[in-house]
Amino acid sequence: MVGRSRGRKLSTSSDLVAEIAPYAALVTAAIGIGFVIAALNLGGVLASPLAVSELVLSVTGVAGLVALRVRRVVILRHTGPGVHIAASALGFVFLFGLLAGRDQLLGHGATIAALFGLAVVAFLVGAAFGVVVWGVRLTRVTVSLGVDALRSPLARLVICGLTGVAVLNLATGAIPLFSANIDAARFVGNGGILGNAWTWVIGGLEWIVVVMGVRCFASGRGDRYSSLTAALSTGILVLLAGRSFVIIVALALVVAFAVLRGLPPSRLVVLVVIGLAFLGAAGKYRSEHSATMGQSPASRSSYSAITRSAGTGPAVFATVLNQVPQFVPYQHGAFVLRDLRAMLPFHPFGRPESADSWVTRVLRGRNSTVVGGSPPTLVGGLYIDFGVGGVVVGAALLGLALTLIYRWAGRAQTLGAVTLYGYTTAYVALSGYSYVSIKPAVVTAVALSVGLHMAERPRSRSRARTQPTGHLGRERESDAG
Repeated sequence: MVGRSRGRKLSTSSDLVAEIAPYAALVTAAIGIGFVIAALNLGGVLASPLAVSELVLSVTGVAGLVALRVRRVVILRHTGPGVHIAASALGFVFLFGLLAGRDQLLGHGATIAALFGLAVVAFLVGAAFGVVVWGVRLTRVTVSLGVDALRSPLARLVICGLTGVAVLNLATGAIPLFSANIDAARFVGNGGILGNAWTWVIGGLEWIVVVMGVRCFASGRGDRYSSLTAALSTGILVLLAGRSFVIIVALALVVAFAVLRGLPPSRLVVLVVIGLAFLGAAGKYRSEHSATMGQSPASRSSYSAITRSAGTGPAVFATVLNQVPQFVPYQHGAFVLRDLRAMLPFHPFGRPESADSWVTRVLRGRNSTVVGGSPPTLVGGLYIDFGVGGVVVGAALLGLALTLIYRWAGRAQTLGAVTLYGYTTAYVALSGYSYVSIKPAVVTAVALSVGLHMAERPRSRSRARTQPTGHLGRERESDAG
């Protein structure tokens, strides 16, 4: 029994237009009103035209996301929970970032709001396009019971090797969480024995936590093996004092749970509140232990830490709009490759800076070893490489990719496939704050997921010849709409 269901094939472009149009209209109306307010310069009537335009965009954007959930749109419903969660996360991060960083937008508030809205719409259009073209619609993904490749000798060797090397690197370098200045320790690196290779190992640790969580969700129970390996890897990630390491793991687990077990909206709201509380507490702790630029971070509240972080991306993107392409040309794909090239062992063409450090030095004119890297957001990264066209096409391709990976995971029925889907979705959602690039950690997690999938499939087929195939998760016949 395969983990997919067949429904009426949506074969015409009119279906796509009919489903997307209401949300495109909402965002377009918000952008239009914002531009009118800015163009007419109604400063004498309105205290802050920029604030009003952002408020209008916020209200209509949230209304669109709520309508998407309430109406359970036929096409977008079958793009998978990852698309819904990623789109909601992108919309929330963009809107909150605009409101939190309104004083740092350098007069580009309306333009940034327009590009953010355009990116979310393009993301949903790309996701829906995958459903229209390929036609197979899934409502729940299943995982085959017959194989547990994670208990194979090779899998155990990989997991023990990754955690062992991570512990060795921490033992030979600094531990950022316990440093007197956490930010300074993070910016210059921990100085461990692995050097630049450390970034590749971090992706492996993230993968261990996610795949063990997926294994527990699929089986409906935990065990000592999964709990110990996940706890050890999580502890190492926490010691690195990087919130993004924990966030991407948490988001991936939420997506995997939604795929395998289902996730009611009320529970999702509770998880969001808990996540925001964690981010605020973590940000406050890091600020209290990272005195920089003559400020007294100990006096800042958790809420201030959240708003300051949320406003960073739009503020950096405003700087990007000031510099690109007027003074710095479009990078034509070089930006998305910087993180990978910076961490390769050989550099025949010279070792470049990482992408966020390059933004700090070249576009912002600051020292990355002092202030760290500057995330330009998903939209800013795409804009740096290819301009407005890159924002539209890039966001659409990300939506399409998540839909196709979801479809593949439903066909594959493996832990590796579901882990890949959860991790990829989390990375796209997190890019709303950071940016999209080919990061070594992502390459490691993707490679391990694909490797696990390949190890599971041959054994699944051989068992299927001798005994009935069990399945984990639940399957539900799709509505024809």
